[in-house]
Amino acid sequence: MTKLKTITLLILMLLMISGESKSQRRRDFFKVDNCMSQISDSLTYSSQDIANYIDLNFISQNEKARAVFFWIAENIQYDIDNMYAIDMHNVDTNSDEILKSRNGNCMSYANLYSDIANK
Repeated sequence: MTKLKTITLLILMLLMISGESKSQRRRDFFKVDNCMSQISDSLTYSSQDIANYIDLNFISQNEKARAVFFWIAENIQYDIDNMYAIDMHNVDTNSDEILKSRNGNCMSYANLYSDIANK
């Protein structure tokens, strides 16, 4: 076998393994994602209520971390209109405001994640 064929074969094998790994992770989190998709809208305007829902439905820290991530990724829109206009020293990243407006910037995502996860 030529060197090029060997390298190509190794790359294809690595890509297949990587694809299986990603697919497995999606299957591992299907239950978490599905459960978080069903959270009542009335519970999503308070970081404490979201945290309580997560705590009641998941046991492992890994599942809880995924639940917080999934909910934020699915429900908080990136504030594209203001992404360049923001003075980072005056950013209000209060969780209640983010949950009310349903949009924010990078710092908003991080602060909301931290707030829910810490509760």
